Amino acid sequence: MERTKPLERLLGAAVGLARTADRIPADGETMGLIREALVMMFAPESSGENGRLEGAEDPVSALEARIHEKKARLLPDCTVCKNPCGRFFDYEAGELWTGPLEIRDGKIGILERLKCLTDRGEIGENRDLVCRALFALGEDCSGEWLQMIAEELENVIYCPGRQ
Repeated sequence: MERTKPLERLLGAAVGLARTADRIPADGETMGLIREALVMMFAPESSGENGRLEGAEDPVSALEARIHEKKARLLPDCTVCKNPCGRFFDYEAGELWTGPLEIRDGKIGILERLKCLTDRGEIGENRDLVCRALFALGEDCSGEWLQMIAEELENVIYCPGRQ
């Protein structure tokens, strides 16, 4: 059994948090955590270790823990559910690389566009679309649906009249 890479776990946690927006609209704290996760994931120096000093807390794990705390506050019943549906579970991001080509390409396209939004600092102003895009990463769905979301992200990124 292969260990999950820290940044894959972080992506999975961010997807799980975005899934909560399907039930409870994302607030500023939720979007702040999602933004932090995306910035950390897409940072050029991201390796999961982030050059931490010996004995210092791993920043990826610390952020993942904060995301889980927020999810527990938003949906406290999920942690004690006798019949968990899995709807708000973290996404197993390692599955991204093992899915059918059409699905993998669609999800990678979404990630590329989320990176662009992150680089431009436009995560917060596109709250619903970002949550929907992250939600889609964790779903078993058609490549067509993923492509529609990627195109919607593309339209936001390259909106006419914007720099």
